[in-house]
Amino acid sequence: MPGVRMTVLLRDIIKVERKKRSISTISLSTLIGKGKAYISQIESGKISGIDLNIIYDIFKGLIDMPSAARNEYIINNILDKATNKLSKDDLRREEWLNILDMNLRLFYINDILREIIIQKRTSANLTPEEFVLHIKRNTDHLNTDGSNQLSAKATNDIAIIGASIRFEFPDDFIERIENGSVKTISYIDMQCILENLLRLEGINPFDSTEEAKIILKNNGFSTLFERGTVVNNDFNQNISHDNDLTYYDLYPTKLRKEHADTVGEIIEGFEFIRDKDIAFANKRITQLLKSMQSDISFVYAIFGLPFDKLETLDFETKNKLLLEMKKLLKSYIPDSAIMSEDYKDED
Repeated sequence: MPGVRMTVLLRDIIKVERKKRSISTISLSTLIGKGKAYISQIESGKISGIDLNIIYDIFKGLIDMPSAARNEYIINNILDKATNKLSKDDLRREEWLNILDMNLRLFYINDILREIIIQKRTSANLTPEEFVLHIKRNTDHLNTDGSNQLSAKATNDIAIIGASIRFEFPDDFIERIENGSVKTISYIDMQCILENLLRLEGINPFDSTEEAKIILKNNGFSTLFERGTVVNNDFNQNISHDNDLTYYDLYPTKLRKEHADTVGEIIEGFEFIRDKDIAFANKRITQLLKSMQSDISFVYAIFGLPFDKLETLDFETKNKLLLEMKKLLKSYIPDSAIMSEDYKDED
């Protein structure tokens, strides 16, 4: 990933996330393979520039989650929250926000995009594998050291970044996009694919970038700057009318809109239990949080079990099942672990 300016916002976010987890500057520096004073120098403003790979390594060291969950956390709790508080000019200056978002946020690949890729690749007389090889060999953007990298140009109200991003697509990546097995993709990866297809048609680099951006926007892709502008324009109006502001209602993408709607329904369920018995609700939600912090992937797997298929069971049968599940869980907990009240058999 390219190098960017180390801004006050970025320094503050790193410091807040680090202190939230009680991780020392020395520990974090060591964790990312840097000298012991590196994080301290970042937070004190002694380091003025940083590579985006290092920023991601810092977040990786701070956020102990599986890759997909960590990326989701960065998007929701760092990128989106920061964007909502920034003006248009501020967003333009925070280039690290824009580029990191373009690399991490996933968008739904619709049938129109698949057809564009298939049609343009076929017209260029390239197989999917040959097109991947073409991207890797893109001689127009070879660095002086000979590495195959494409320039990451976040243009149109976003600062133009002169550094480069390495594209190392798997050999079957385009084939899996075309057959639908790859359903989501980052903005920067899809921009790379479209720009290469357009250049194969003889379109110059500048025009291919502009045309790719139009195709992306018409198919639900957007940059952080574009979404931030929408949020900044509509935020006060929504608040003044006492409307609930859902970030992806303002600039929706299919999967993220579905995700936001589903999470909203889950929260409504939690609030229903809260209104019935807040002490009980707090006890259960606290244990849920502890479990998620321990192993979010495992807890997500449990969420995915089809408990809805048990709706025809009577109360006594469900209670019997619950007691059996608690007993099974208890059998896997080490003797050295202290059992909480939540695991005791109860009616």
